[in-house]
Amino acid sequence: GGKERVEGGGVGVDVERGEHLAHFAARQRAAAVGVEHGKRGAQLLVGADAAALDALFAAADDDASGALSLDELRTALARHAFYAVERGRHYVALTLDEAAAIRRCMHAARHAGRPLLPSAPRARVALRIAGTSAGAAGALLGGCAPFEETADFPPGSSYQREMAMQCLRFIDSDTDYGDRQLNMLLRALESNACDARAVFFDATRARRRRRRVAWQLTSLARVFVTPDQYHLLRVRATVARLRTLLR
Repeated sequence: GGKERVEGGGVGVDVERGEHLAHFAARQRAAAVGVEHGKRGAQLLVGADAAALDALFAAADDDASGALSLDELRTALARHAFYAVERGRHYVALTLDEAAAIRRCMHAARHAGRPLLPSAPRARVALRIAGTSAGAAGALLGGCAPFEETADFPPGSSYQREMAMQCLRFIDSDTDYGDRQLNMLLRALESNACDARAVFFDATRARRRRRRVAWQLTSLARVFVTPDQYHLLRVRATVARLRTLLR
């Protein structure tokens, strides 16, 4: 009986005391910080099915015991191991002229049978066009498949692509976000202080001619008053626990 406090990455979670947590129980803790699982695939922030989620927990299971110890859970939370964010993958917003120039370079390199960047032969590049998402800059990624890419370009996770899209929407001064989109934006901006986020957003929007709505009256306000996703953890952990008890 009793409970123990799990701390990691700014997170505190009360869990039943014991040497290990079964993977199912660990899923409930992960759901509290935004990695949800279940029948609704749209809620699975890593953009994968249950098997892929199990693989993530297996990766966090350092001793391959088939369960997560409290220390392993602390470590996984601290290093954001549950999120499918690939190091070395970058998303860049381009003007039409810049994209056209890069596309010409890609064609020239392909016809010459050489890497796009001779100094970095392992580099891979893909170009995407605007989709149907809100915001002009945010639409750049839009969920569309690349229309041009170098050979062997790895597609990466839909989760990381969506996070990049929300960042571009933020730069585009968009203020209309759903809960999932806000969570992704918070994760991307959590290393920046709330005041710095507001200063950047206001300065960027001041240079646009479009009609301005006070962000305090929009869903985006949460990003300027919530330091990081873990400040929402208590409510999420409670909801995850109730779901488990109601089954």
